[in-house]
Amino acid sequence: MTEFIRETFGINVLYGRVMHGNNASIRVLEKNGYEFIKEEFGAEDNPYDNGMLIYKKEC
Repeated sequence: MTEFIRETFGINVLYGRVMHGNNASIRVLEKNGYEFIKEEFGAEDNPYDNGMLIYKKEC
């Protein structure tokens, strides 16, 4: 999906957000070259308010 977005839309920086504790999704991002950049609290789409982990990939 990362390559499709890059090639189709010409986007060179992608971000992924994962709920804290979702280890399976964290592994998927890391295996695809995304790097952890920060933790975010108070987001509207975080129903449990556990924090969101923000990952970034520069293509």
